[in-house]
Amino acid sequence: MSTDVVIIFSLPASAGVFYINLELLKRIKISHLTLAITLSVKWEHYASKLILREIRSLVDVSKDIGADLILVGSSFPRLPLQGVFRRVNLLYNFVKAVAYGDVVHFTWPWSNRYLKILRSLDKKIISNCYDIIPLKLPELYPWPRFNKYIYFWKKSDAVSVLSLNTKRDLISLGVNGEKIFITYPGVDAQIFHPIEKIYARRELKLPIDKKILLYVGSMEPKRAVPMKAFLQAYRSLLEKHRDITLILAGPFKYIHERANKNIIILHNVPREKLPILYASADIFIFPTLYEGFGIPPLEAMACGTPAIVPSNSSIPEVVGDAGIYVENPLNPREWYDRANILLEDEGLRNYLSKKGIMRAHDFSWDKSAETLREIYETISRR
Repeated sequence: MSTDVVIIFSLPASAGVFYINLELLKRIKISHLTLAITLSVKWEHYASKLILREIRSLVDVSKDIGADLILVGSSFPRLPLQGVFRRVNLLYNFVKAVAYGDVVHFTWPWSNRYLKILRSLDKKIISNCYDIIPLKLPELYPWPRFNKYIYFWKKSDAVSVLSLNTKRDLISLGVNGEKIFITYPGVDAQIFHPIEKIYARRELKLPIDKKILLYVGSMEPKRAVPMKAFLQAYRSLLEKHRDITLILAGPFKYIHERANKNIIILHNVPREKLPILYASADIFIFPTLYEGFGIPPLEAMACGTPAIVPSNSSIPEVVGDAGIYVENPLNPREWYDRANILLEDEGLRNYLSKKGIMRAHDFSWDKSAETLREIYETISRR
């Protein structure tokens, strides 16, 4: 591809957002690519570690693919006159960075004034939309500034979304459907694949003789709220099935369930350990109120673990007919019934395991990267 592209990464990014963009970056085939990084530095220890980890990953990938890597700007709070200095410095570096590209790709919407600058420089603009959850669940995500993103998406030459459901959401907000392109995330079959269950449990020092239910992901409000309903169902399941264990794996901030002999809480599991963790489980559960895509159930299916998921938002696009659905994720009875069926029916678990592996093969990072490359080419010709 002869089109020169500048991709702007705003850091720190949430784990899911950064992972999606990094996987696409590893595989996209472009003759000249510039990665421009902007930093919003906070003094909290976690944020500092997160930024360093993400910068290290981008440096490594940029070397592997031969891309240029530059720092556009940063924000250091509590410094005298930092606001004025930062804006001037950011504007100067931004104009220098975008000069390298015909297409400028924002992994996260910026201030709308940068759209005018790019228009004056005759650049094509693509922006990402992962979901519109703050508009769908305003009581859980009170983000009044989110409305500014809608203008950014409307004025972009193209918008890349993760699902047909999000495309429909954007169209309902007045974004032109003809410029919205679906770039489904993928799953790496060389990493996420079936592993013998007993071997996986021995490696992780998990019970061999119990059935394991697993959740992997963050516990932000859209998941923490329905998780309370599942935990209520789980306590009822324990009265009937005494040989079950629940594993909750992820960076948890919004849930206060205590670990005990029937609940194992794993914080910040390394990504390289996830395949063996998925493979160790009999059932994967994914309580959520809304998703832009839903990578955890896809990874679980790729490892042969049957999933119980809600039927809302984009989840059916991911799971298809390879899982069991909960109509109302806030209803403990539904979680109980679905989990009870799978716990008692080994044949159904095996059937869904095979279906899930086949379904996961439909989602490829290589295919996604090719879709993104085609978007660049399409808008560069307009």
